[in-house]
Amino acid sequence: MDADSLRQMLHSMLPATEINESARLLGVQLKRRKLDVPMLVRALVMAGGSPRFGFQAAVMDTYFKLEAPEVSRSAFYQWFNEPLAALTAHLGQQACAYVRQQQVHLPGPLKGVTDWRAIDSSTVKLPKELKDVLPGTGDYAALKVHREYSIGTENVVDYHVSAAREHDAKHITIDEKRAGSGLLVDLGYASHDTIRKCQKHNVQLVIRLKSAWNVWLDDAVPEEQMAGWLDDLDLQPQFTLEQATQRRSHEPLDVDVTLGPVSNILRMRLVSVYTDKGHCVFLTTLPRETHPPEIVGLLYRLRWCIEVDNKLSKSAFQLDNIDARTLPSALTIVHSTMIATIIANAFVHETHLKRGLRGQHRRRISEPPLHPIRVAKFIAGAAASIATLMSDPNATDKAWAKWARLTVRQGSDPNWRKRPSPIDVVKGRTPKLINLRRYAREPVAALRGLN
Repeated sequence: MDADSLRQMLHSMLPATEINESARLLGVQLKRRKLDVPMLVRALVMAGGSPRFGFQAAVMDTYFKLEAPEVSRSAFYQWFNEPLAALTAHLGQQACAYVRQQQVHLPGPLKGVTDWRAIDSSTVKLPKELKDVLPGTGDYAALKVHREYSIGTENVVDYHVSAAREHDAKHITIDEKRAGSGLLVDLGYASHDTIRKCQKHNVQLVIRLKSAWNVWLDDAVPEEQMAGWLDDLDLQPQFTLEQATQRRSHEPLDVDVTLGPVSNILRMRLVSVYTDKGHCVFLTTLPRETHPPEIVGLLYRLRWCIEVDNKLSKSAFQLDNIDARTLPSALTIVHSTMIATIIANAFVHETHLKRGLRGQHRRRISEPPLHPIRVAKFIAGAAASIATLMSDPNATDKAWAKWARLTVRQGSDPNWRKRPSPIDVVKGRTPKLINLRRYAREPVAALRGLN
């Protein structure tokens, strides 16, 4: 990451001119002449990592460090209203749009699609004062942040907020806009309807098999192949997830199956791979020629990236510690946290792109990859300084280069040689390239001697 790239990225996601114009249209400014809206937004986004006191107090502390006109605490908190929530929601979608324009890196088993996407939600508990507005499943208030995560850019490309009680499956849309892409989804989104829509719109899919589903070996395959499956796999023509996971053999399972009602049969490929946690069973539309069972299982492991992204928001930007007592305040904090998360991820991806990690090629590296959580914690710790830099129209290239260099140094993964993540292994961000089929079967052995 160089000075120009850092400056362009931050000003693209938090542009002062657009913030002022949007604030005017949404009624954020009104008669609050002491309010510097771009400065407040940058404080909101950058200050979320402070665990010292409440989020709004941390924002106020950062805001005043930026030499903004001081106001009383009560006047400051009054700025957290519906227009400000709408402004941060708008900027959150702008940040997602920026990420969608970034170049993807889809090497090895990731290629063949425009992008792989993982979809998940995280529940955020809120103070009891909001229980009537956003009831949780217990005696508390809560909301859900639904994310769509790009494996190609390793970032959030879309998100929205809902009540915590809403089922995740309502928040996934599969239509012609996804044609040519891929989906990695867990049991919360598993349904016959999801599979049917993926097949209709040419979306590659890897999904966990639900325990309650019955599947049948596809009788459309040749008799010799069917006989071989029945002899080798210790299965009946009809079987359940439980029976598939209780196989005595540790060899991969790879069969064609049907599921769903007779009037609307679904044909899928079922694979099972053995791990230290037992058999993991998936349904997929990927072809055998390019994706053997071990690679299908490895692809699904990359869905864990979205769980890491949830952790980033909660540990680095305190999404789990919202102390807001009003709905607009809570939504403002959620959107600000999501923008901060997207910025940290975008910095990591831009740095990797600058190092040539792009397109469909795996290449070993000689310097450590960046870790988004480390980058996020550094940004949060230096919130006031980075926001000041953004607010200074006379900031020199030298000043921007300094912060780019510091962020790279502080964000570098210290464990990249000994314990690279699955996404680093798949994308080739290791001292030497690792055989992926062996890594999928025996990850510890495959990484041995990596140094």
